Amino acid sequence: MTNAIGPADGMDGMDGMDGMDGMAGSGSAGGPGGFLRPIGASASPTPTAPGELLWPANKFPSADLAANWQATPTVTYPRRAWSPQFYSVGFLGEFVQATAPAADGAPGLTWKDIDLAPYLPADALPAKIAPNQGNAIPGVTTRRELEELVALVEYRPAVMAEAMAQREGFLTFWRGVLTFTRTSHPLTLDLAFIAFQVGHFQVQYQKQKFNRARPSHLCPALMPPIDPPGHAAFPSGHATESALITACLKEVMPAEAAGALDSLAERVGRNREVLGLHYPSDSAAGRILAAHSFDVMKSCPSIKPMMRDAAKEWQ
Repeated sequence: MTNAIGPADGMDGMDGMDGMDGMAGSGSAGGPGGFLRPIGASASPTPTAPGELLWPANKFPSADLAANWQATPTVTYPRRAWSPQFYSVGFLGEFVQATAPAADGAPGLTWKDIDLAPYLPADALPAKIAPNQGNAIPGVTTRRELEELVALVEYRPAVMAEAMAQREGFLTFWRGVLTFTRTSHPLTLDLAFIAFQVGHFQVQYQKQKFNRARPSHLCPALMPPIDPPGHAAFPSGHATESALITACLKEVMPAEAAGALDSLAERVGRNREVLGLHYPSDSAAGRILAAHSFDVMKSCPSIKPMMRDAAKEWQ
């Protein structure tokens, strides 16, 4: 990820997550999340003979390394040493195999079964999904949505700083509702990263399926203050990811935080509309996608114990 304005925004919600590993203070001269550890030797400060080197060829002595530095007695990678970001990517393998239970004996819901066609205006449905036009949002057209976005342009100055911050530091806003870090609430942080990663995965699959043009492609007068991300509009990545993070955190945080978490998710999605990057129906579909994805997530074997233990972090 980069901080550049332009193609870097193409992750649509991913910006700012890279580098959140370990949260603030993890960077160093060695790069994000790492330190330079130069090992070597120059001439010995107390040579046994004039000009003699303590460690020949300026190399760290392998014999001393073997004799004095014992390995830890484990063959597994420590759980808490896992980067939350990388751990969340690995979780996707479990997510795509999960099935959410359905009522009345109907087939269970998998990640690919979520139908968003009813939440897209009929005039925006691609031809391959045209048979579902009768289920599209009644009374909503692309033109009406564009008219609403044009009316929102005057509100940009008021939301610009916040919207740009949400582009670069996505999870920071949820950590502001009730403070949590990798040190104070490690499982809560893992859960938030998993929610983000699942949302991002789901969004990209649906975006390729519907391939909806960005608002500014149809209405250049919107002139977004940043380049539109390099993928289709429907559904909104920010709306999906923020709603899914909120759903997971509501399961573990104190009940008093629920209202603020819901409001934050709604606000993040709306800010993307004010910037002219998404239609309102993109945001609405993102919330639907998040709700169904959360149902599938909860059927994953590792999630229930993780939520249970994450909730204990808040007791």
